[in-house]
Amino acid sequence: MSIVTTANQDHPEFAPQFAGTGAMTLLALDVWEHAYYVKYRNVRANYVAAWWNVTNWTDVCTRFQGGAAKL
Repeated sequence: MSIVTTANQDHPEFAPQFAGTGAMTLLALDVWEHAYYVKYRNVRANYVAAWWNVTNWTDVCTRFQGGAAKL
């Protein structure tokens, strides 16, 4: 398992360093301003704090279990 940070709109599963590895995204957070500016203005920390409360943890768990089963 890895924590991956990408620039701009790049998606880790399609990055060259993960090609052919079977990497899959468990959880992603969009921190481009378009994702939070209307509601949170320039207070990204408040957006991130609220994001934890709306994350679909059941889906994250299902993805994790599916990935672990492939090992």
